[in-house]
Amino acid sequence: MAFDVSVIDKELKAYEEERQKILKERGGRMFWNPPEGESTIDLLPENPVDIEGRYGSRKGFAIQVGGDEYIFAISPRSPLYPKLLQKLKETEGKKPVTVKIVRAGTGQQTRYSILE
Repeated sequence: MAFDVSVIDKELKAYEEERQKILKERGGRMFWNPPEGESTIDLLPENPVDIEGRYGSRKGFAIQVGGDEYIFAISPRSPLYPKLLQKLKETEGKKPVTVKIVRAGTGQQTRYSILE
């Protein structure tokens, strides 16, 4: 079978359409993967969204890091989840609240905590 650029173009178009659909479902935001160590985020005054994916059910929090907006996906079984909900409650739906998050470990050994 000969190489056909139109096949590649078709695949790229389908990929981009799927990507745009997913972004639209998340309010146009990409996922944020915090680096190991301490990170400062602004938790935006928006309700968490349900996210279904290859890692199971997650809750997506709208955040801002360095001027860019992202979705921070957390398992509802994570100890971080109720802490973020409490911080989100502090926004009173009006203004972002700054949160310092510490990430330790990788993969299934990843642990998060909030610095007060």
